[in-house]
Amino acid sequence: MKPVQQLHVDSNPSEADLMQLKLGLQAYNRQAVGQRDLQALNLVLRNQEGQVLGGLIAETIWQWLLIQTLWLSEEVRGLGQGTLLLSTAERLALERGCLFVALETFSFQSPRFYYQQGYRAYGQLDYFPKGHTRFSLWKPLQSPATLGMAEVDRDSQAITQLVPQNTVNIEQSFFALLYQTSLDMLERYDLDSLLQTIVDQASLILDSPYAELMLVDADELVVRAFTRNQTYLLGDRVRRGEALVSWRAHDTGMPAIIDNYSKWAGKRVVYGDAELFAVGDFPIMAGDRCLGVLGLGRVRPGHAFSPIDIENGMRFSRLAAMVIDHTQLHETAQKEIATRKLVEDELRQRNRQLAEQNSELDAYAHSVAHDLKNPLTSILGTIKIVRAKIHELPLQQLQVMLGMADRNAAKMQEIIEALLLMGSVRKESDLEMQELDMVAIVKEVLQRLEAQIHESAAIIDFTDFLLPAMGMRAWVEQVLINYLSNALKYGGEPPHIEISCSKAANGMVRYCVADRGPGVRLEDVPGLFEAFERCGNQNKEGHGVGLSLVKRIVNKLGGDVAYRARIDGGSEFSFELPTVILSSKLD
Repeated sequence: MKPVQQLHVDSNPSEADLMQLKLGLQAYNRQAVGQRDLQALNLVLRNQEGQVLGGLIAETIWQWLLIQTLWLSEEVRGLGQGTLLLSTAERLALERGCLFVALETFSFQSPRFYYQQGYRAYGQLDYFPKGHTRFSLWKPLQSPATLGMAEVDRDSQAITQLVPQNTVNIEQSFFALLYQTSLDMLERYDLDSLLQTIVDQASLILDSPYAELMLVDADELVVRAFTRNQTYLLGDRVRRGEALVSWRAHDTGMPAIIDNYSKWAGKRVVYGDAELFAVGDFPIMAGDRCLGVLGLGRVRPGHAFSPIDIENGMRFSRLAAMVIDHTQLHETAQKEIATRKLVEDELRQRNRQLAEQNSELDAYAHSVAHDLKNPLTSILGTIKIVRAKIHELPLQQLQVMLGMADRNAAKMQEIIEALLLMGSVRKESDLEMQELDMVAIVKEVLQRLEAQIHESAAIIDFTDFLLPAMGMRAWVEQVLINYLSNALKYGGEPPHIEISCSKAANGMVRYCVADRGPGVRLEDVPGLFEAFERCGNQNKEGHGVGLSLVKRIVNKLGGDVAYRARIDGGSEFSFELPTVILSSKLD
């Protein structure tokens, strides 16, 4: 037994003390592995002026390349210079007989870059520094077959033998399932159905009873599909700091593995009593863009994710990225096609409306020029005569001429009011409907037309039984004025007019104004309600906005207009309005 010595810990050692520690450890190591043969392997990237823009600092020892530093200035990043430095160092290490390469990197550096170069994580240190992770990466510099033939030491052989003896059979089975799964996925164009298929197949193929798939939505990861044993994940959305493993996979572009999740300090509360042993989250990468994360969970103690499991998980996530990206592109294309079709339909509708409006504007201009010209010419002629012969004309003749001018002025006012009303009907888009007392409205209109009725000696037949309807009183009065005015002009000598009401088959209320005149010529019927046609005798006084205005008003009120020739002679003009309801608002 060694004698007990009085020892103490010195917290302020000298440089000589530190060197003794290093030499002591090196001597101990040489007993196990012999000389270490440590050699520097350093590379520098310069521009034409000799300025250093990047480089690599490394060492080779025990058939390993250990990379300590890889740095590039901002101006040469993204130009492939990092790949050049790394591949050059690996080639030189191979020439020195190295079999493997290892390095350390942080989550805020470039773990995704190293993963693309074939490196894989064999360890990670969370919260180093706080909020970040340090990854330990490695990769073989030669193929497994070459490594098996090489004369390597015992520890290197242990690393190459991580793969089980039945690897070939397992890989063949995996790829067969992956192939069938890819065929199934590519036939699905509904994203939700596709995501659920990915989760179900990943759970089966990768032997993980718990599986979920999250897609990126702005600054959140949103669970879009999950296995049936995780219904509590429905609608789950996580921000940074809430799902550390998932966000680590997203940020690094590398798989994030936790061997005993149930004991891990960062476990999420949402998983409740699920005793997850191992958890693996795999980034779904489309190029350099992370679409989301595929999360897998295992519950059997000791059932950790092996290197082969991790590699297969990444293969599956790459397949998922391809089909998700394909489906999202398909959905985007379909939406763009639908949007384009909608825009085209709207443009066609707008073009039709513009064509109709242009046609109406042309007719409007013609009507203004034609209908206002006659009374205006008459008024100007009367004024000219009166002005020239005011002292010569008898008082009675002067009164007749002034009366004619007054009637023409009234006619002009009537035409202008009708045209203005048509313009207001065109612009109105939001109508407040009200219940109409049609009997009162008809009586009001007949009173307003009393002079014409008396002058033409017209016979008006109507009963006090007229069904109420929904509409706007002023507009409906204008419809009846137009119909009755035409009937007074074209309804015979003397006019015989009938006003009636009935319930239409479509549930609307139909109002009819019928006369016993000569009727409308057959060739005039198709354009009867177009702007700005005249009905009946072209020699009769009238203006062209009448029936076009009627049609526009009634259409705005939700109804329609019609004309038919009566069997016993004459014409029947009708319009339909909505039946009475408690309230109505046409948009």
